[in-house]
Amino acid sequence: MAKRQLAEFKNVGLLKETHDKLREISDHEQRTFTRQLKIILDKYYDIWRLDNGLGRDVFAKDHVHHNSDLSDPEIE
Repeated sequence: MAKRQLAEFKNVGLLKETHDKLREISDHEQRTFTRQLKIILDKYYDIWRLDNGLGRDVFAKDHVHHNSDLSDPEIE
C-alpha cells in the first residue's frame, strides 16, 4: 500500500466579522472551515485570472466568466 501524503497547511488570521461569515457559510454548505475557505478562494482566483488576462485555471475551465460577480448563482 502506498504511503498517503499529508497536505501542508498554513495559518491565516481573520477579523472576527469575516470569521463569523465564513463559519456561517461553511456550516450551511456542510463543509469544513478550511475546505470552504479554499473553495471561495479558488473561485475568486479563477475570476481574477480571467479579469486580468491571465487565462483560465483549473476551476475556470468548467465555468463561465461572470465579470467578477461572486454573487452570481451560476458560479458554484
